[in-house]
Amino acid sequence: MSESYMLHIKNEDSSYDLRKRFQSSLSIKKLKNRLEMMVGILSDNMILEATFIDGKCISLDKDENLLSDIPLADDVVVKVTGKPINMEPVEDSGFKLSYDVYEKKESNIHYINYYNRMFWGYTKFNLTSTKLSLKLGKDINHKDNRNSLLSFKKQHKLGRFNPDKPENNENDEILSFTVGSRCEVNLNGQRPKRGVVKYTGVTDFSTKNLIGIQYDEPLGNHNGTYKNKTYFTCPEKCGAFVKPTFVKCGDYPEEIDEI
Repeated sequence: MSESYMLHIKNEDSSYDLRKRFQSSLSIKKLKNRLEMMVGILSDNMILEATFIDGKCISLDKDENLLSDIPLADDVVVKVTGKPINMEPVEDSGFKLSYDVYEKKESNIHYINYYNRMFWGYTKFNLTSTKLSLKLGKDINHKDNRNSLLSFKKQHKLGRFNPDKPENNENDEILSFTVGSRCEVNLNGQRPKRGVVKYTGVTDFSTKNLIGIQYDEPLGNHNGTYKNKTYFTCPEKCGAFVKPTFVKCGDYPEEIDEI
C-alpha cells in the first residue's frame, strides 16, 4: 500500500475540524474534490494552505501536484478558505402577461415545474439560455392559486390522486435495517457516504420511517439529537436522518481516500 498522510483539515472559522488520512499519490485537485463536500466550498473556489509542525506555511496552489511532491507529512494542518464569488445581475428583459392567460397555456413553467414552484405571491423565472424572464404579479389570489394546483394534480392523476400508486410498504422495509450495520447512503447528485445505522423508525418530526446514520466523516448536520430530542449519539456533524430508499446495508468498510 502506498504512503499516506494524516492531515488536520480546518476551515477559515474553525467550525470544521477533522483529522483524516489521505494517500500520498492524491493530486491537489483530487484533494480539493474530496474536501468539497466536507467543508461546503466548491473545489474551483478553494484556497489551500498547509502549515507544518515547525510553523512553515506553504500554499497548495498547483492542482497537478501530488501530495508526495510537496511533500506533506502527518499532522500537517490544511486550512481551507474560499475565493470571493463575483455575482452578476441577470438581465431583466422579457414580457408580462396576466396569470389567467398564463394558466391556460399548455406548455408553461407552472405546468412543467409545479413541484418546485408553489407560486406564492411574487415569483420570477429567469431562462438564461434565451435571456427571457416571466413575471407573475403580486396580485395573484393565493386561494385561487392553491385550487389551481390541486386541480392540476387531479387532472393529471399525480401524487395522492394517482390510482395506480402502489401502497407504501415502509413498515416491512424498515425491518431490513439493523442498528449497528455498516451502510452506504446514495443521495441524488451526491458522492456516496458511508457509516453505521444507529436508529430506525418514526421520529417526532416526521410521520415516515427514517434511518438514523452516523457517518464516518462529519458530513451530517447533528450529533444524534434533533429538535431537542436524542435519538442516538455520535460525534458532532456526523449524524443524519435518511429515507430508507437511499440506504443500503452491507460490507461497506470505512474508506481511506486515494486515486
